[in-house]
Amino acid sequence: MDGSAGNLTNLSTPESLAYVMFTSGSTGTPKGVLVEHRSVVRLVQETNYVELGGQQVFLQLAPLAFDASTFEIWGALLNGSTLVIMPPGLVSLAEIGRAIQQYCVTTLWLTAGYSTPWLTSKSRVSGRFDSCSREAMCFPPRTFAGF
Repeated sequence: MDGSAGNLTNLSTPESLAYVMFTSGSTGTPKGVLVEHRSVVRLVQETNYVELGGQQVFLQLAPLAFDASTFEIWGALLNGSTLVIMPPGLVSLAEIGRAIQQYCVTTLWLTAGYSTPWLTSKSRVSGRFDSCSREAMCFPPRTFAGF
């Protein structure tokens, strides 16, 4: 680098490697999956399964080693949304609820470990969600209205 204040040259392409996700998949045998930039963009741009844009507030809850974090982080950052990052480690439903209320979260991804207790809880947080997810299923907007 010559010390100039100009922009760096972009050397990446849609086929460039974005990250490697390690998974056992359905086989039980660990393997690395190469994820390209275009795959990340396809997940969160011009989607037909969820509405993404500058009005959403995402809650980033998934560990970085879990592929749901790709949706949470890049879904927010590539669409002009706000990204709220939960502290690492296990969090309780009450802590998730407090974060949702405090930051006016509209979009979150809940794994079965969180979504099943959340959906059956009598002490759900009140608010309006544009998008929530239970594993690979996305619920339509306002499914969770009144929580």
